[in-house]
Amino acid sequence: MLRSKKMKPVVKLAGHREKNAARELNQSRESHALQQKRLFDLQQHRQNYAKQIETKARKGMNAMEFARAQAFLAQIDTAIEQQRQHLVSSQEVVNVKTAGWKTDKMKQRVMQNVTTRIEKEESSLREKKDQREVDDIIGLRFFKQQKPLDP
Repeated sequence: MLRSKKMKPVVKLAGHREKNAARELNQSRESHALQQKRLFDLQQHRQNYAKQIETKARKGMNAMEFARAQAFLAQIDTAIEQQRQHLVSSQEVVNVKTAGWKTDKMKQRVMQNVTTRIEKEESSLREKKDQREVDDIIGLRFFKQQKPLDP
């Protein structure tokens, strides 16, 4: 079996690994985008709620309502901080998946390049062999066509 044929399954496997890594990277990016959206939504909710409290406080708000509103804002702030931590973690996952995909992509390219080089070498050897065979056939015909010399 030709070396290039033996390399085909290795190249195919490297391609599968690269595609899987790309799919995982895409999923991690989508997850990270979702984490960013959640953080943005929480920040927007906090901003809107704070404006509502400010408006109610100007119109007159009793101490109990104000304390509850401040406690709720504190809960939102805690949720925002937790979401920031989730966002940092998801970015780390994206970074790891990106590095893994780049490595798998590089391996796939190397395997493909090696296979291409081997195929070129095999083709060159095949062409040289074919040319030798043609030369041998022509040489034999020429030799057979020569008349023997009479002494």
